[in-house]
Amino acid sequence: MPFEREHHRLESLLHELLDDDRPSMYSNSEAGSDIKLENASPNDIQDSNSEEELSDREASGNNCAFYLGKDKSTKWSKKAHRQSVCTRGFNIITQLPGPKRVISSEKDPLGIWRHFFDDTIILRLLSNIPTNTLLP
Repeated sequence: MPFEREHHRLESLLHELLDDDRPSMYSNSEAGSDIKLENASPNDIQDSNSEEELSDREASGNNCAFYLGKDKSTKWSKKAHRQSVCTRGFNIITQLPGPKRVISSEKDPLGIWRHFFDDTIILRLLSNIPTNTLLP
């Protein structure tokens, strides 16, 4: 269906171009366009109106090289970045974040906890000695 509409549109454009080469019977070019609209089907008129609206939106939207986010400050580029760019050395991650020790052998949650927090750290966190020295 869209192919037939496009074919019909192109055919009418061709006829319009061929008719423009011949001397016109009308002195005003708008009179010829009124006749064209009278002969056009309602779907063609609606399609041409929507095409004009879309082209107007595209023309007004192409003024900037970026889109603005909802917060009105974030800018999104309309063009894709180049793919042939090398990653700088300081952006390459060689070690993943996380514990350095291998704890895959530990299955008990308490054993895994003790790998991160030993008894001296737990006593330091739970004691009130530093807070008592800060009070007046």
